[in-house]
Amino acid sequence: MVNVPNRAAEWFGPLDDGKLSFFQILASSSGAPLLSEAPLFPAIGNHEIMGPSSAASDQNVVFNSPRPEWAARILRPVDHSKDDERVSPHDNEPAREAFEFETYRELWTPPSHHDPLGRWYFHRFGDLALIVLDTSRIWRPPVIRGETPGKYEEPPALLADPIRWGFGEFPFADLRPGSPQFAWLEKTLAAPAFTEARWKIAMTHHSVFGLGDNTVPVLAHPVMDLHHSANGSPRILSIDTPIEIPTWKERVAPLIGRLTAVRYRYPRERDMWRPVESLLGAAGVQLVLCGHAHLWNRSVTAHGMHLLETSQAGNTYGAYLLPEHRRTVCPADANDDYPLRGDPHGRRLIPPSLFSPQPGLPAVADPDLTVFTLFDSATGDVTSYCAPVNDPEAPARAFDRFSLLHPS
Repeated sequence: MVNVPNRAAEWFGPLDDGKLSFFQILASSSGAPLLSEAPLFPAIGNHEIMGPSSAASDQNVVFNSPRPEWAARILRPVDHSKDDERVSPHDNEPAREAFEFETYRELWTPPSHHDPLGRWYFHRFGDLALIVLDTSRIWRPPVIRGETPGKYEEPPALLADPIRWGFGEFPFADLRPGSPQFAWLEKTLAAPAFTEARWKIAMTHHSVFGLGDNTVPVLAHPVMDLHHSANGSPRILSIDTPIEIPTWKERVAPLIGRLTAVRYRYPRERDMWRPVESLLGAAGVQLVLCGHAHLWNRSVTAHGMHLLETSQAGNTYGAYLLPEHRRTVCPADANDDYPLRGDPHGRRLIPPSLFSPQPGLPAVADPDLTVFTLFDSATGDVTSYCAPVNDPEAPARAFDRFSLLHPS
């Protein structure tokens, strides 16, 4: 919704560059009269989450400083009983030395049935059952530059200082079977408020399929590979994350100071979204909506459930399918876990049904176009439109349409 969530000007203005803030856009009579009358249902993502306030005074630095809760417990233990500002109103709130999303919680009151922190929720809106899930994870650059942690490895200069590690592109919330979110989803899908609805839609922020850079690696807890030497021979200690405190003390801590590299892997078979996708499809969800990669593309699962990413708004992280396209996010030893092109699980991407804004590509990833999508609950039609970014008077053109009444 904004870039840095704890920067008040991005929500309320004024912005130095003369652009409108989030709420100014909604309130602007010349900007978006339809939006000013519409209910908004947010899905938490990486731009709603900040690092610990102790990280720095610069909001940009804090925004890029989150760490996993398990790492914060190990590396920065906090005595909450002696610090009133750190006492949480919820027992399961992430340690403030890991990450926080207080601004998101203050601005958005979750509707109906939700987890205590409002990260995932369910709402029945007329004949629509809406499920919003937390698929958020930190964004890390694919290649390390200087002392900035990457999604695949830690900077060599930081190997002896784990308190400055980034711990890869870790998820902020667990989605694995047995996790609180997965259990909540199972219960919600069985409730009459969901089963009796005509339309069933799920929404996430992060890309859970598709052609963009940000679909690789898949949504998995990183596997940490600790490269070191023993008796002059190179060794690798692989440990699954999250890491428990005894495991860190007994296996990781003794290697600090003699590490030659710390790298992260994201096995495709551990994609947390895959069991969720199967669960949603079996429950009759007709559409999953996401939008993290700044492009438009869609697919249909084996259950006949539509997948739609629609968020192209003047910048893009690319769509990688054609032979001349190649993702830049893959590590040097890329394998099947990090495909250079296409959907990471080989899903078939469906070309636009009316006309292609980018001929030859079943997607829209053009920085000169903006894309938006409307769902008509009277007919079940989902229609996507495109318009030139630099010509606000130009009419929007419908380029794709499909129906939730049909599985293809």
